[in-house]
Amino acid sequence: MAKKKKSVEAILANAEKFFDRGNFQLAQREFEAAQKKLQRDDIAEKIQICMLENNNTRAKELVKKGNRAFAKKDTEGALVNFREALSLQSEPEQWLIDKITSLENEHAAECADSDASTAESEGRFAEAASLYAVAGEKMDDSKLLLKSAFCLVKAGSFEEAVKRFSSVIKRDDKFQGEEHHRFIYSHGFALAKTSDFHGALKAWSDLPIKNEAFQQQIKDVFALAVHDFLKSVNSSSLFDETSEPLPDELNRYSEQARSLLAFSPEDEKNSLNVTIEKIIKCLNYELIEAGWKNEDYAKVLDIIGQMPDITASELLSIKARAAFHQCEKDPSFLDTLVSCWLKVIYSINTSSIFSLEFSEREKVQKKLVKMGEALVASSSRTPAAASASRRFQLDKKIVNQLFELCKYAGVVDSSRSELVAVPGDAASSGFSDEIREFIVSNRDFFNDNGHYLETGAYYSTAWEAMYCMKTGELEKAIAIIDALPDKSFDDEFSIYTKQRVNYEYGRWAIEKGKKDFIRYFDETHLLFETEPALEKELIGFLHEYQELEILKRYEQLIAVLHERSSSEEIRKIYSLVMIQSAIGRSNNGELHERVLKRVAREALSLDPENEYAIEVSSTILIKEEVEMMMAAMSRRKFAKASRIVMESEHEEVHNMYFESMKRHAEICEEHYLEDPEFALVLMQEMYEWVENIDPLHDVTMYMENCLEKWMRK
Repeated sequence: MAKKKKSVEAILANAEKFFDRGNFQLAQREFEAAQKKLQRDDIAEKIQICMLENNNTRAKELVKKGNRAFAKKDTEGALVNFREALSLQSEPEQWLIDKITSLENEHAAECADSDASTAESEGRFAEAASLYAVAGEKMDDSKLLLKSAFCLVKAGSFEEAVKRFSSVIKRDDKFQGEEHHRFIYSHGFALAKTSDFHGALKAWSDLPIKNEAFQQQIKDVFALAVHDFLKSVNSSSLFDETSEPLPDELNRYSEQARSLLAFSPEDEKNSLNVTIEKIIKCLNYELIEAGWKNEDYAKVLDIIGQMPDITASELLSIKARAAFHQCEKDPSFLDTLVSCWLKVIYSINTSSIFSLEFSEREKVQKKLVKMGEALVASSSRTPAAASASRRFQLDKKIVNQLFELCKYAGVVDSSRSELVAVPGDAASSGFSDEIREFIVSNRDFFNDNGHYLETGAYYSTAWEAMYCMKTGELEKAIAIIDALPDKSFDDEFSIYTKQRVNYEYGRWAIEKGKKDFIRYFDETHLLFETEPALEKELIGFLHEYQELEILKRYEQLIAVLHERSSSEEIRKIYSLVMIQSAIGRSNNGELHERVLKRVAREALSLDPENEYAIEVSSTILIKEEVEMMMAAMSRRKFAKASRIVMESEHEEVHNMYFESMKRHAEICEEHYLEDPEFALVLMQEMYEWVENIDPLHDVTMYMENCLEKWMRK
């Protein structure tokens, strides 16, 4: 039986149903069937909507297929799907347009890269360079651009190669590493071929290649670079006596010369290097002169700081004067001033300029010292300024001692002026040993052993540690001591420095609560034998110290010293600190009274005259006697209580006894009417004991009156 045809109304109803459900593919088919008969505008509009929706759906499917192809690195397949998807979208999406553009560039670059590799392998370097450039730009790939520049070098297009290398360096700071060595070399080679010899040396400076051929190439290029530099210098106005060079020109040539010298071949000290060094030195002096004329003292100091021969006397003198003038304007240069002012004043090479006569030279030196001291004192009170001031004062103290020592030894001629030098200058100039020997040979000059050892310490192998300790840099001082090998401590001054720095740092560690402080006092007993004043200072300090937590740490220190030392003063201060620490811990509830009593006995065994220990022992004994006496009285054992009093040497026990007896007597009197016989017997017993102890005491008289009154009744 033939299938009954649907009416147009039924077809249209199905179309609307599919449309409402979002099944636009079926809805479009039904709408198109109905439209053939009805030819209505509203149906045509819905057919258009369905077509758009179906295209968008198809476009989404194509995008998914394109992404799958891209994931499989099928760039061409991805492009086919993405392009078709874009053609179906009712409103083209920008991201898809960008994606297609990117893939097209990538595909073109891949093709160009492949073609470029082929051209390079076949020796068609100019063509390869062009293809690599296209691929690199399209893919934004620095490595492909480097390959392009490399091929340009191979093709002999050196100027173009330099431009391309330079553009990559500007855009990519990763132009380094072993994989780039051939590019770096080619860059330098291209620079050298374009007569930029200095640039070539700079480019090659990052290469670790050590073969002889390359090293010879560097030498050849260096020689050409020096030749060009000298040619430029000779044609300039730098050394033209008829004109004065401009500071900018001086700076430019100075920077070029320094840079060129930095790129000189390794282990190469030839006439070229010497020539450049001489030019740099001349340029520096020109810059110093220009800076001085312009009162740009900071610039002068900066230039001097870059000069390798900074220890030269004329440079030190200029540095000291420039630092003085700069400090007048800017206190931040105090460190520079302190580092060189006294050094220059007392330097063997500069002090003789003041006068050949010792006395006259001394007058000039003292005047200059006062000038520097006044400037340091007038500077702002910052931590840096305070540190600079401490170093200045210490240097001043040291050189004054050496001056006095020279006078004592009768050394007043300029031939021995090296004997007066600040520690740093003596160490750098090689005069420390001579000064140290001079100190030893004139030991009688010094007031005491500590004064002698400290002065010599500033010229020992450990001088910097002593110097830092005296200027308040204890942590730096101990670090220096710890870093020095054991063989450095081979004389009395270096040994003293080690012991002294350890002692002072240990004291600081105690105050700061450091846990390992005790290890710094291993040789303190030897230090105290060498310098008894330090032991006396510590003992005086501990006599006044009250803070418990730190006192407990000092107790550990004194215990170690007592164990290793036979000093009577250490024994006595150990006794004192021991009992003071115990009292503090007892007051804080950290120590039982029995332990306190034992500590007091130990303290008295060390020092029988320890007043704290005597008082503690006495207080504890009184308390014990009073407790025993009161316990006996509470049980009406008056005989036992009285014997305790009679045997006691303490007035407090005596007074407590009579106070207690009076309370018992008053209680007896109150209960006399209730039980006269018992009260009389008890009062009689107590009276006999108190009368035996003190017949004239008020309590004794009070009991006697009570008994007489009761007897009359």
